[in-house]
Amino acid sequence: MIDLITVVFAQEIDYLRTQAESVSLYVPTVNNIYVIVNDEDCVCNQIDTSWWHQHADRVKIIPYSYWNYQSRVLGWENQQLLKLLAASEAASQWSMVLDAKTW
Repeated sequence: MIDLITVVFAQEIDYLRTQAESVSLYVPTVNNIYVIVNDEDCVCNQIDTSWWHQHADRVKIIPYSYWNYQSRVLGWENQQLLKLLAASEAASQWSMVLDAKTW
């Protein structure tokens, strides 16, 4: 199986919900779904794992603070770094990295 990884920030939460609906409709099996929040940790509270329906128990919401590092880059560059960090944590041999705008 495969792990899915999405990095998201507050302004993209609506896109993430649309992506979650698409995953629940078109992805029959998945090992883990990692949602990495590139924002304040409180943004994690805006994400509802039930958006992924049958995959809800596989969703792991990970705040930026999980890695306990001080970034020297901002915005898009930091998002790319978080994608690499998340891929290194993935449990499956294969993972697919998505942007929240990938539906």
